[in-house]
Amino acid sequence: MVLTRLRLSCAFLGFLAGAPDLAAQPLSTFKDLPAQRVEAPAISNMVSQGIMKPVGTAQFAPDAAETLGDFAVSVQRLFNLGQPAQATEFADVPPGSSLYTAIQSVAPYMGRLLLCSGCALTKSLLLTQPISRAQVTMIMAQVLVAQGKIALPTAAQTAAALANVADANLIPPPARPYFAAGVQGGIVALQPGNRIALGIAHTRAEVAVMLDGAQKRFSIPQLKLNQPR
Repeated sequence: MVLTRLRLSCAFLGFLAGAPDLAAQPLSTFKDLPAQRVEAPAISNMVSQGIMKPVGTAQFAPDAAETLGDFAVSVQRLFNLGQPAQATEFADVPPGSSLYTAIQSVAPYMGRLLLCSGCALTKSLLLTQPISRAQVTMIMAQVLVAQGKIALPTAAQTAAALANVADANLIPPPARPYFAAGVQGGIVALQPGNRIALGIAHTRAEVAVMLDGAQKRFSIPQLKLNQPR
């Protein structure tokens, strides 16, 4: 059941690459984001750098599910990811898509086969579906490992890091070191019952907090709103 949800969890076309007027909105203009909300500082930091964008005029939609398209754009910008030499073809992300560059840049870190070992993966990312906590963890862990910001744990370290995670038994064996790295690196915020909640979607507010925390924890330089990446 979890693996089925992992395969189906993806994204829709949420980022409008040519809409700096939306991204430039000050936090105080978001009618759906009270200033006293605990995630407000992280959201403000991510929006001010163009790492995350509003969903419309005066709307951030903090409780809406994050999508793979939105997340890919955020990760590409935050970590300054380049496109690989060999492109991965996805039927629903053609070269003319506004998400093409971000998806190609993040594709090497998606770990689709690690999350679903032995699966026959489709050539579609199902762009209307939310991204799961498992996918977010895999992408973040792989990027951080690739950039030398965290180390991939040994088998013993993996077992120790996941020993008290209630749903660790649902993590496919090839993916376990990356989830352990995510736990050790402070990327994974365990849910009630000490669970990762693998198939549950991240909210946009949760993603803002996670990305903001990663930027500070790993000393990733601040960006100017329209700074190209």
